[in-house]
Amino acid sequence: MANAQESAMIKNFLPKTKELFDMSTFFSTFADPTRLKILSALCLSPMFVGDLSNALEVNQTTISHQLKVMRERGLVEFARFGKMLRYEISSKFVAQTLECGVDFLNFYKTQTD
Repeated sequence: MANAQESAMIKNFLPKTKELFDMSTFFSTFADPTRLKILSALCLSPMFVGDLSNALEVNQTTISHQLKVMRERGLVEFARFGKMLRYEISSKFVAQTLECGVDFLNFYKTQTD
């Protein structure tokens, strides 16, 4: 049973409701396999939509839709080259989040084998 001091410390540590919602939205972005493929590719290099579609073997409509979701959530950004859009991750933190996920899964696997 937590004492009053521990309870107060926990209450102060917990994110506020808006932060919890924002974190939930952020992490839900990583819950889609297509988005993970796109982000993984963009961690290696900025890419045009057509190039992503070819490399990942996913149709352009799906790629564009997923890029829109990730752009709205701040994970990717784009630059316009004529009529074409070149996407890239918005921050090193996106790549680090993916790496942490892989590291955790590797750790978890070694603990459960």
